[in-house]
Amino acid sequence: MSSWFVARTKANAEEKAISHLQHQGFEAYLPRYRKRVRHARKIKTVLKPLFPSYVFVSIDVNKQRW
Repeated sequence: MSSWFVARTKANAEEKAISHLQHQGFEAYLPRYRKRVRHARKIKTVLKPLFPSYVFVSIDVNKQRW
């Protein structure tokens, strides 16, 4: 039975952490929200982490090693 844990990441490195965790076989989740950003008179919508510097990881402590 797996449980969800919170893992702290470096600043602005959530995507990289998710990629590495999934490559290692862990199920990882990064909740995001849409934010409108204005720069140089242009407005675009970007996805920002809901919890900056944190990701959620599902780990079966009996089968997987952290």
